[in-house]
Amino acid sequence: MKKVPKKFITIIFSERLGHFINEQIEKIERINRKYAVPKVTMTPTARRILMVLRFYLIFLVGVLVYKFWTVI
Repeated sequence: MKKVPKKFITIIFSERLGHFINEQIEKIERINRKYAVPKVTMTPTARRILMVLRFYLIFLVGVLVYKFWTVI
């Protein structure tokens, strides 16, 4: 994500609003850093099940697109 300089935000908005926006951006960046690395490990079975579900979803979307295309 592209970092916006704090001075730029303060210039565009007023001093108080710029400070508020900078605080919110810092909170979001802190949360993103905290959850950047996943801490959940999955078993091989769970990975396979999720892969099957992903293919099933793609198949259903394909059927939906096909039905939409043939109706027109």
